[in-house]
Amino acid sequence: MEFIKKTIPHSELSIKAYLKKNVKQSILFIHGGPGFNSLPLQYLIEEHNLFKNLNANLYLYDQAGCGNSKKKSSYSHQNNIQDLFQVIELVSQNNSIDAVIGHSYGAKLLSDYLKAFTDNFLPIFVGSSESIITPRATNLLLDLNWLKNTNALEYQEFYNQLQEDMSNETILNLSQKIAHLFFKNPNRANVYWANMNYKNIVLNFQKLNSYDVNMEVFKHVRAELYSNVNNFQVESKNAIWINGFHDLIMQGYKKILTCKKSYIFTKSAHYPHIEENEKFCLLMNDYLRKMKS
Repeated sequence: MEFIKKTIPHSELSIKAYLKKNVKQSILFIHGGPGFNSLPLQYLIEEHNLFKNLNANLYLYDQAGCGNSKKKSSYSHQNNIQDLFQVIELVSQNNSIDAVIGHSYGAKLLSDYLKAFTDNFLPIFVGSSESIITPRATNLLLDLNWLKNTNALEYQEFYNQLQEDMSNETILNLSQKIAHLFFKNPNRANVYWANMNYKNIVLNFQKLNSYDVNMEVFKHVRAELYSNVNNFQVESKNAIWINGFHDLIMQGYKKILTCKKSYIFTKSAHYPHIEENEKFCLLMNDYLRKMKS
């Protein structure tokens, strides 16, 4: 492994540091979800030398109730924002944070953090879109397509509802009703990955390690996000946006219109930082070098 692994003490959250000798610049990574964790990424770093060409220290943490972080009685997006503030404060005591990467839901979390707090780090949104309605509607269509082949009667019921009303509210209500299918569709993994090698590595890790998604976090945080139109946007004028061309969920083939620093990785789907990690490292190193100079 290119990094030296350390644990950053915290009373509730699991925070891991991957440090390189004679490297001062640091990046904090926020995993996606909600309800997922950073364990697959830790595995790829430790066993497959992911980010070996990255000229920065890397910090990962599991959001509340996820992975190795402690369970709570209740979960919310707002609490996740406050937890992120604590993590940044804690990590900054040892190393200044030069960039923060938010992947998928992590990008939304980072976006809302920046609305509440002022920081000098470079925000990087990976596998995201300008509105959370985009992945919600896409996931709904994927689930309906699968339901078409597994329960035709239930599919017809949802189909009829969509014909009567195509508002965002209807899409969100239907997606909540059909949420139980999100983890049942066996073909969903193929939508999230373009690089089959990394897909197989990650899925095998998850299978062998009984990888768990915290469904309470998934349901409650997602319901909170979609309950208010003010939550829909993901934005930051200064952010770098990186999407995979094959990312159907986030429509990654489209340029992010609100930001000039928008990149499309042509060999990736939802995980461009993993699927094309060498290209990702080169891009990150270039921005870190510019910040340093």
